[in-house]
Amino acid sequence: MRKTFLSFVCILLVSSVSGQIEPEIRDECNNQEEPVISISDPQKLYSHPAEPGYYDNNLCVEGISDVVIQEERCEGTSGFHLSSREDNAHFSTFGGYRLNVCTGEMNTRITSKGDMCLANETELFSVSGPDNAHVGGPGLFDRLVCGSYAEPENITLEIEFNLTSDDDVYFDGEEVEGEQSFDSADYPAMVAEGDELTSGIVSDKMSSASRSIEGENVYVMKANSTSSDFIIPFTKGDRNNIQNREELIKENEFLEQIRPSFAYVLPENPEVRVIYDPEVDIDSNISYSPGRYNFEIVKEGENSVGIY
Repeated sequence: MRKTFLSFVCILLVSSVSGQIEPEIRDECNNQEEPVISISDPQKLYSHPAEPGYYDNNLCVEGISDVVIQEERCEGTSGFHLSSREDNAHFSTFGGYRLNVCTGEMNTRITSKGDMCLANETELFSVSGPDNAHVGGPGLFDRLVCGSYAEPENITLEIEFNLTSDDDVYFDGEEVEGEQSFDSADYPAMVAEGDELTSGIVSDKMSSASRSIEGENVYVMKANSTSSDFIIPFTKGDRNNIQNREELIKENEFLEQIRPSFAYVLPENPEVRVIYDPEVDIDSNISYSPGRYNFEIVKEGENSVGIY
């Protein structure tokens, strides 16, 4: 028997790295942070950048790794470029300088003059221009270098359900016997059918999926595209309730529904609730025609009004 603790649909979206970058400029980064560059004096207009540790003012960023400054092209994100690792270095957003600053899991972007960073970005530092530029602290210059977490190339979601052998497991509409792995599916849906609830992992596309049994059933689904969403249903009924949503899931329209659900009818018209609280009592019905729509207020009883 399954331990029943949910009686509704639970939707989990895993589509990208969330959160805002929180950079700090200080003399030494802690173990959870990655140094990106150092700045000779963040408060001076003629300040220069350099490799981390060369100056006392290091730009420290948490949540990224593998930041390197090298002559070779970056394998991932090439954030910006420096003319030198040490004295009198300058900044460039173009590729004219020989040193590439590879910023790992962080995207960087330089703004136009006077513009601000976007909502998902954080100002890392400011520069005097897009090329052959001096580097200062945030707000010193009117061109900003903004950072944001780069979306991961692969999303891996592993869900462990408290299931027993009494629960039948299906993938892409076919029953799964024992431990199996899959590298393709017409409809990526790993579904466990229990006595009271149906649960699993559903997505519009995936690169691989598997079911393993180590005391509990473990489902793993991987996608190579950050545009994919994983939906985790806990719903009443059987697997057909999830199978019936195949077209909406594959077309990325399921979450656009008014009330997304696997087990209930999907309403076509939104429900509108209106509270009418006038200072006077309604003795008779009222009809309004403000233009395109008609509103009718009907006195249905004592302290009861219907709006149609």
